[in-house]
Amino acid sequence: MSAVRESLRRDRKRNRLEYQLTILYPALAAIVAERERMLQRWWDLYSSRFAAERSLSQDEFGDLGSGVLANIGTALLRGDIESFEARVRRRWHLIARRGLPFAEAMVIVHLFEESALSAVGELHRDLRTRRLLSQCVYQCVPLIADAYLRAGMAAATEMPPAEPFAADGDGGFHGLVASSAPMRSLYRRIETVGRSGSTALIVGETGTGKELVARAIHECGPRPDAPFVAVNCAALPGQLIESELFGHVRGSFTGADSDAVGLFRAADGGTLFLDEITEMGAAAQARLLRALQERTIRPVDCRKNCP
Repeated sequence: MSAVRESLRRDRKRNRLEYQLTILYPALAAIVAERERMLQRWWDLYSSRFAAERSLSQDEFGDLGSGVLANIGTALLRGDIESFEARVRRRWHLIARRGLPFAEAMVIVHLFEESALSAVGELHRDLRTRRLLSQCVYQCVPLIADAYLRAGMAAATEMPPAEPFAADGDGGFHGLVASSAPMRSLYRRIETVGRSGSTALIVGETGTGKELVARAIHECGPRPDAPFVAVNCAALPGQLIESELFGHVRGSFTGADSDAVGLFRAADGGTLFLDEITEMGAAAQARLLRALQERTIRPVDCRKNCP
């Protein structure tokens, strides 16, 4: 039954993408036609954002941007979604193997949208097209994340054998019980990520145990007794999701009778696991990205950021 539901979900996603492409066609064609302006604006935003800390030279960035625009022109404008997605995965897999940090890759993806709005003036006058362009950009994020995951797995197989992971007394690993070679490699990566205390992206189909992996990362960290807060983003009402995540101040909307700390601050010192993150709206994802980058949040209607 779960396989049937997954198939229906993929079909709905495919139909939604085809509908979006019908509306986005003129805008995407204009972006490809304005290739030089688009690439220059994209580079200007990237180099301004990262300055001397950027990982890519202008030539390397130009090669990346040209490949993205070529993929739009040769696949997306022809309605070949499968070819477009396959090329996205291949290109970003190569980029990941070259060592571009994932966080920097995500910023580059989001700067594409801003560059398009700047290079193609007509987009500013069509709110529906702008909204659909944002959704199209965000739908590429899981593809890129998957490419980075596979690049990491490939790199792990090329490394010399690592030290044995710290198994539980019953031979399991923080609630995970498989002992195959790929799973042992996963356990070692979980320990590495847990010790680093950094933000992690966990990619996998529904039912593959992403929350178990998140909990194992939490337990491998320096504060295993701190809060572990799990939330299904798809279950949060769209109009309240920012309040749920970031909190709000009293009177910020009808029914806000008191301040609320939000899930980020509820998990302070521990781990916040956001499941089904791709189901969040574009605006909420943009605020989430800023929160992860800046390590601060701003409750709804609050005038200052909170760490």
